[in-house]
Amino acid sequence: MIEEIRICITQAFIKIFGKNTRISDRQYNQILYRLRTGKKANLDCPKTFNEHILARKVFMNEDDLTRYTDKYEVRFYVGKVIGSQFLVKNFGVWENPEEISFDKLPQQYVLKATHGSGWNIIVRNGQKVDAMEIIPKLKGFLKENYYTYGREKNYRLIKPRIVCEEFIEGVSGRSIIDFKVFCFGGCAKFYSVTYFENGKQHFNIFDLSDGCLEIRDRYEKVNCACLPPNIDEIIHLAQKLAKPFDFVRVDFYIAKQGIFFSELTFHSGGGIRPIKPMEFDYKLGRYFDTIGGS
Repeated sequence: MIEEIRICITQAFIKIFGKNTRISDRQYNQILYRLRTGKKANLDCPKTFNEHILARKVFMNEDDLTRYTDKYEVRFYVGKVIGSQFLVKNFGVWENPEEISFDKLPQQYVLKATHGSGWNIIVRNGQKVDAMEIIPKLKGFLKENYYTYGREKNYRLIKPRIVCEEFIEGVSGRSIIDFKVFCFGGCAKFYSVTYFENGKQHFNIFDLSDGCLEIRDRYEKVNCACLPPNIDEIIHLAQKLAKPFDFVRVDFYIAKQGIFFSELTFHSGGGIRPIKPMEFDYKLGRYFDTIGGS
């Protein structure tokens, strides 16, 4: 119950104060962290994983990461580095949703805003699409600047557009598996696995040196039998994409149709998602000390 209350209060703060320019990025992120976790973040001498993420959001100028954050532009980078076979099929990109020819789209597809996170519309039956209902929602996405939500600077200059992608799905009653690889200095150190099955969320972190780290939260344990046998190949692909960056989370979808690139994430969890037990937060934070080293 306390966790739900913290989430609601944090979301209310973002909605009310996100666009308030009188609150500095530093103050804003410190407040977000306090509301979400109940703790004070040390941004000047970060030790935990979350503190390092918050410090990067506050102190680094990340406008040069715009094209890697843009959900359309990043496709060109991914296609060049690991190949277009790992890209979800794209059906178009538009600046004006009114230009979308819905009758020419497939039966199932996903509409996404290129400049944010979670701004998606899933269409499972194209014959029942009400364009007059969808278009205003898409226009609403385009009016927003995702930077104001979490003060992630790599979002603030992205050109707002809408893309349409192929609908992909999970297997055997299980949702698509989110496979996220955390890379430091181009080297993968740990990865997380998330999926839904029978209405329950399964989640674990797997450290490449120490094995599974069982996060103490409301998640069910991941069934490793559902993971593909070629995890080493996915790790290798992630490291190729991560090579230019000192830190990045490289996300993939493991779906019925295959393995696909999802996105490059530079502020995992926004630096405010609790990591329990706390010693895991410190353990994962120490990987930032390896940047520039081995």
